[in-house]
Amino acid sequence: MTEIRVNGLRGVELAVFNLKDTADFYANAWGLSEVAASNGTAYLRAAGPEHHVLTIHERPRAGLVAINFSAPSRMAVDGLHAKAKAMGCE
Repeated sequence: MTEIRVNGLRGVELAVFNLKDTADFYANAWGLSEVAASNGTAYLRAAGPEHHVLTIHERPRAGLVAINFSAPSRMAVDGLHAKAKAMGCE
């Protein structure tokens, strides 16, 4: 069986204490621009092809919410999902 791998990082999601201050930080320090915001969540874009690379959610507890990877095909995504389930992920 061919080794199934991701082929890139699409984005990261963070829980933060202050949405506006955090969005301002990433805009000023990293040059990201806000492309959408709704209900305590903001989506920030970089210079690449992705709609957004950083999602920030205002929450009472800060932390990493998700890391979003890309894969070359739907078949690769399905294979990665099966592999994760076989390793005990829910």
